[in-house]
Amino acid sequence: MEGSLDAWNKVVEIKPSALIYARRADVFLKMKKPNAAIRDCTAALEINPDSAKALKIRGKAHRYLGNWELSAHDLSEGQRIDFDEDTLEVQKVVDEIWHKIRERRLHNEAIRRNRADRLEAK
Repeated sequence: MEGSLDAWNKVVEIKPSALIYARRADVFLKMKKPNAAIRDCTAALEINPDSAKALKIRGKAHRYLGNWELSAHDLSEGQRIDFDEDTLEVQKVVDEIWHKIRERRLHNEAIRRNRADRLEAK
């Protein structure tokens, strides 16, 4: 995998493009380096904001870091631009976890508001 990364590093130096950054990000992700993958995907998206490959890889990298909201957003956008079945499976898992987190946040916020309302009423 390191040899592959070295090759992509050289290509990025010679001819950086959204696709090249996204492909190197994929290597970083396979090496379990999600932060590096996110950096490269962000660079790819600065060049081409509609890079589905960069969005999907960045979404998967955010998943590894537990950034469920960011992961769900990137995967959804990537799928909107260029749908594929493999990413759909990852997206389903991420969406389910993000939905549970969002529901828990809403529930906790409702409890806080209820407590605040009761304190004001006293």
